[in-house]
Parts: sequence; C-alpha cells; structure tokens
Amino acid sequence: MSLTFELPDGKRVTTDVTTLLNAGYAGRRQDDVAKHVRELARLGVPAPATTPSLYPVPPYLAMQTGEVFAHHDRTSGEGEWAIVVAGPADDDILLTAACDHTDRALEVHGIAWAKQAGPDVLGRRAWRLATSSHTSTRSSSPPGRTDARFSAERSRICCRRRTG
Repeated sequence: MSLTFELPDGKRVTTDVTTLLNAGYAGRRQDDVAKHVRELARLGVPAPATTPSLYPVPPYLAMQTGEVFAHHDRTSGEGEWAIVVAGPADDDILLTAACDHTDRALEVHGIAWAKQAGPDVLGRRAWRLATSSHTSTRSSSPPGRTDARFSAERSRICCRRRTG
C-alpha cells in the first residue's frame, strides 16, 4: 500500500506503508486524558494499563479516501495529526491530518480490536516536520489545530461515513 502526499512547495512524496501505529490517550495534559478515560469507562470501554498507549494497526488500513464504509452507525473518527516516516532523512518526516475511524460498539470489548475495524484515513497534504515550526510564519509551516488548513483537511477526511 502506497500513499502520496502533496507538500506546500508542490512536490509530491510517495511512500509505502509498512508500519501503522495509533497513539491513544496521548493528550497534552494528563488531567484531560484521565477525564477522557473516565468518560469512556462510563460507556463500558476498559481503561488502558498505561497512558499514552500505542495500538498496532495493520498497514493495509492506512488510506487516503473521501468516504469510509461502516457496518453500522456506532462508528466515528477523531481528527488528529499523523507522523509519516517516508525515508531515512530528517526531511522525510512528514506531518499530515488524519482520522482513525473506530468501531464504538466493538470498543467495549477492546480498543485494539476497535481500531482495526476501520481505516486510518490520512490527508493528501503534508508538511515536512524538520523544516517547520509551530512559531514559523512561513507558508511551509504546519498548521495549528485551529488553522483553517488543518480544519479543512480534517473535515475532508473525517466527515463522510456511509453505512450499509
């Protein structure tokens, strides 16, 4: 499985997906993470042994698509960042918007299982992490979570779900 990313300078980077990991409970503040764990526990989702947690996902679930097929309506995605390692150089580390689509009904039996029941959708636009800074004003800098570029990319990959 290969994915292609468009960079701000118009260049394209294509890379094979060989490893896919979802980070869970990786919030900036542990108080917020603990609150999220409690919210999920009320829904019957088992708490993780440690936070943050990494969940291996089969690489074939990484895709760039405008639509996600879901078997029922108890699925959802969360807009977040993805780090893509496209090669061995520092310049090969890319940042893009992503959406790990999760089966909420299956999540009560195990988060790792739920993460493998749907695709990880990655954006088509990316930024080189090594040449970007969150304080930079250059157009090549990655967007912040409230930046319109990130919001548009996140909305594009997380909002279309088709059940059947």
